[in-house]
Amino acid sequence: MRPLGSSSAPGALGLSPYATPADVQARLLGAPGRAAGWAALLGNELEPLLRRLAGEALGAELTPGPPYGAVPWPVAEHQISHPDAHYPAEGGLRLVELKLVTDWDGWGADWPRPDYRIQVAHQLEARHPGGLELVAAVLYAVHRDTGESRLYHLPRTAAGSRLVQRLGDWYDAHVVHARPVPPVARPTYLPAAKGPRHYVETLEARDLVAALRDAQSAMDARSEEHTSELQSQSTISYA
Repeated sequence: MRPLGSSSAPGALGLSPYATPADVQARLLGAPGRAAGWAALLGNELEPLLRRLAGEALGAELTPGPPYGAVPWPVAEHQISHPDAHYPAEGGLRLVELKLVTDWDGWGADWPRPDYRIQVAHQLEARHPGGLELVAAVLYAVHRDTGESRLYHLPRTAAGSRLVQRLGDWYDAHVVHARPVPPVARPTYLPAAKGPRHYVETLEARDLVAALRDAQSAMDARSEEHTSELQSQSTISYA
């Protein structure tokens, strides 16, 4: 049995345009994976460039890979994570995930595509061996053809622990005990012409995405209130 990585978490929940839950199950049980496509190979080759561009956008020097060595760190039993980069932040570390995309279907102005948000939420639940806290993550995406870039700041939320538990249950049922994955249907945020023919959007997966979105909105609202308060405190009255 192979461990479940963060990049496979959306597929296990049926939220990936690249793999169905059955695909993820087969690979974790030892079936040979499909050869990487051209887009994936190009993304790997361009990762140093994406990392440099992300660092410039953030005004930070990014270190490749996880905060220790080149090996994945544990998230939970049978679950691992390997983000693209990291940098120090107040109170701990911020992780960085880099994406080269071909379209913006399913992306919002302040919310990335749900499968990538699930991937990042899983990464933020990793256990750092030195005890450092993973306080938040940044997702930096660049359009392959136009060069347009989008930067998303994503907090660690309580929904992340629910995600890890959900994936642990899925792994136990469909990998440890090799139970068949139920038939699936397509996620609503993907155009009909894209991706594999079958997906699943379970109630649990929808709840997790909604919880992550609510936590992001609450954090943004608190940040705006704090900024307004600071601005009002700094206003000098000459009356």
